[in-house]
Amino acid sequence: MEWALLRGLSEKAVNKVLSLGRSRRFAKKEVVWHEGDRAEFIHLIRTGRIAVRGMTSLGEIVTVIVFGPGDAAALVGAAATDPYFTTSGVALEPTETVAIRVDEFDEVRRRLPAVNEAVVHFLADRTLGLAQQLVEALYVPADVRVLKRLLVLCDVYDEGDDRVVIPLTQEDLAGLAGVTRPTVNRVLKKEEARGTLKLSRGSLTILDRQSLAARAD
Repeated sequence: MEWALLRGLSEKAVNKVLSLGRSRRFAKKEVVWHEGDRAEFIHLIRTGRIAVRGMTSLGEIVTVIVFGPGDAAALVGAAATDPYFTTSGVALEPTETVAIRVDEFDEVRRRLPAVNEAVVHFLADRTLGLAQQLVEALYVPADVRVLKRLLVLCDVYDEGDDRVVIPLTQEDLAGLAGVTRPTVNRVLKKEEARGTLKLSRGSLTILDRQSLAARAD
């Protein structure tokens, strides 16, 4: 397993960090953390996926990002000045994580500068990614944003096969792309007619990732 948060660290340092945690298992649709909870744990995902969801000013629940195996969830909330979650985390499928207490993780960061440096790089990369999404939201056409989010989800759900099954709803995709559900439905129907994907109830299957990428540029 390659951990995004621990990239570049020695095997000894990685094992030291992992030794701080304990295995946690979540059933499909189980809440990993609630909005308003104190951020006491970070979760390194071994298997499964976690959706981070927030509430709009209109009271609608939207999916903000999806984390998959090897990624770190809840770290941004834990590192914030106000250590309370402003989002919720939900397991999209049976999920196993290595849950590490924030205070113990902070201690190993103080004792091992390489770990702290890895965290800084991770948060910087995450910030740049969010900045890119903001640029897309402000200046990229809605149809293209949907295609770009599909490509990101392909990476999250890639199992090494030619086809990639993404078990998310159109509402989830709308939240990720910052568009309305009718816009998502229109884009997906158009792509289905092109033969690049196949729609199913509660999921979609990507058949031609290269063709999607060409139109997302």
